[in-house]
Parts: sequence; C-alpha cells; structure tokens
Amino acid sequence: MQFALAAVEVSEGTVQFDDFAAPDGPFHATLKSITIHAKGLSNAEGAQAAIDSTLVTDAGELHANSAKLTLKPFGVTGEHSLKQVRLTRYKPYF
Repeated sequence: MQFALAAVEVSEGTVQFDDFAAPDGPFHATLKSITIHAKGLSNAEGAQAAIDSTLVTDAGELHANSAKLTLKPFGVTGEHSLKQVRLTRYKPYF
C-alpha cells in the first residue's frame, strides 16, 4: 500500500528513556521539547521528504537535524548537530 503525506508535525513532544539493563547500572534520560517537521513523506519509489527536528535532553544537551529521507529505496542525507553533550553521562555504554 502506498502513502503520501504532504506535511507532518510534532510539537513539544517528550520521550522518557529508561535502560535498566545498561552494563554499569540503570540509565535514564528524558528527551523534551521534541519538534519534528516533515514535508513530502511518501513510500513511493524515489520520493524524497524534507525532515527537520530538534530536541533538548534533561541534561541540557541540544540536538538538531536537517535531512532528506527516501523510504524506497531507503536513504538519508543531511546534517546533525549536537551541543553541550557530556560524554561521561553515557559511560554505561562504553
């Protein structure tokens, strides 16, 4: 089944992430102020969507993404920006 969405938007989203199986003990993070703008999202062959997104973590980390997404065949090109990331927070994973 084929679909096409002219525009999709998420504003002020929140995701609570809890990993109780992390090697060094539980890891918790909250992703907040999630904003996603997608234009031209479709699974039609070669259709390319424009995706822009931002979020802030509970630790004050800033993530921003601007990309072109093709679902069929799958492919992504774009830029991702991370600011104010303290790597020690992610110690359970390395």
